[in-house]
Amino acid sequence: MYTLGNQDSVLNLLEQRRLDEEGKFILPYIKDNMNILDYGCGLSTILGGLHGKYPTVQVFGIDFDIDVLKKALKRKKISYKKAHTRFVLSNVLEIPFNSNSFDFAFGNSILMQLSDPTRAIQEINRTLRPDGIIAIREPDYSLDEYSYEGSLYNFWNLFCEMLILDGGNPYIGSKIENLLTTNGFYICESKLSKNDYKKFPTNIFLEFVNEATFINRAYDIGIINKEFLLGLGERIQLEMNNPKFYMKRAYYEIIARKKD
Repeated sequence: MYTLGNQDSVLNLLEQRRLDEEGKFILPYIKDNMNILDYGCGLSTILGGLHGKYPTVQVFGIDFDIDVLKKALKRKKISYKKAHTRFVLSNVLEIPFNSNSFDFAFGNSILMQLSDPTRAIQEINRTLRPDGIIAIREPDYSLDEYSYEGSLYNFWNLFCEMLILDGGNPYIGSKIENLLTTNGFYICESKLSKNDYKKFPTNIFLEFVNEATFINRAYDIGIINKEFLLGLGERIQLEMNNPKFYMKRAYYEIIARKKD
């Protein structure tokens, strides 16, 4: 289950991701003629930007949601027609490609959603060629920074609780290095970055808040009450409009190579 949901407001939020921001850390490792696996590609807004810099790179995006892939294909036809990009309906636990197929694999906030991230890393290892590279960007919500612990803080804490109930791990970022080194990789680079939420348009984020399906699920099973729901979007909007507001999400950005 994808805890955020797949409604349009979620896709509008995720569409704000870009290669020169969320994917900037991978650029020193990309080379022409690479075959790249974009696991959990979604709309492919991050690696979709590669075609301008590396026109011979081939990207293979996999995602388990057919509707999202249809939108990704439509976006490709409009935004980057000349890109060598294929989309395949699949998931990272059963990658439908032969062993040693890829030079590079990339995923952003995907392992956090899985109950068995070890299996995913092993599958990626299988599909990478010798000395192939994996680039991972995963959050650790326990390291997030807030201007104060108000409604937005409570909103994301509830998301963490629901993600855990769904079998995911919102704190997986700090565990990625160990996950890689125990499953056939060695670390090339690892850093903790902070993503400023001010970069997201407030109206797009608030639409996402007001349509968040995990909130309704939390209410239905008794985790939250009507008081939590009442005016949540308006309260978050007031917080975000405060000149002193800030929220920074913590991400681990890690580059590793497949061991011989």
